[in-house]
Amino acid sequence: VDVQQIWNNSCGPCHLGVSAAGGLSLTDGYANTVGVPSGDVPTLYQITPGRPVDSYIWATLTNTRAQVGGAGGPMPPSGPLSPSDLDLIETWILQGAVQ
Repeated sequence: VDVQQIWNNSCGPCHLGVSAAGGLSLTDGYANTVGVPSGDVPTLYQITPGRPVDSYIWATLTNTRAQVGGAGGPMPPSGPLSPSDLDLIETWILQGAVQ
């Protein structure tokens, strides 16, 4: 499953490049998320392979970040991802979030 295109289309321009919002650059979504502690909830990784419920990005995309100790509004701010994009991201995480 390749989620980079979702990051590029739905999370940019806010989270692409060196001056990404909140310090989270999704230019290389694998290197910058998998096993990388969340800046908002350091006890969670941005992506925890095999565990969407323990992945801060998943909580952000599903608007459940307050439940895991985070703050802020739903992402992306333009509106929620489509169910098919969310399914792809969830599948990618469940399958180990491989590059």
